[in-house]
Amino acid sequence: MVLQVSSRQIAAAAVLDALVVVVAAVEVRAIETGDVILVGHGHFSRVLVARWLGLPATAGVHFGLDAAGIAVLGDERGEPQIEHLNLPPALED
Repeated sequence: MVLQVSSRQIAAAAVLDALVVVVAAVEVRAIETGDVILVGHGHFSRVLVARWLGLPATAGVHFGLDAAGIAVLGDERGEPQIEHLNLPPALED
């Protein structure tokens, strides 16, 4: 099987790679002040999860995210991890 990747997908992956670097740097500062929240489309979020873990952008297909599902990314002793995936949104009464 040959995987074809378009130049547009490569450019999007580069943007996400840069975003992961920024978020990781912000996360270090946020530990003392709070959390970092990113809101995105499902496809964007799946690729972000893959890149956070150091996987190729194409690996995002392996992370099923439900509509309005919440993913929590973090790290354990400096290693990136998925803390939660597909948490339902909290609904207020």
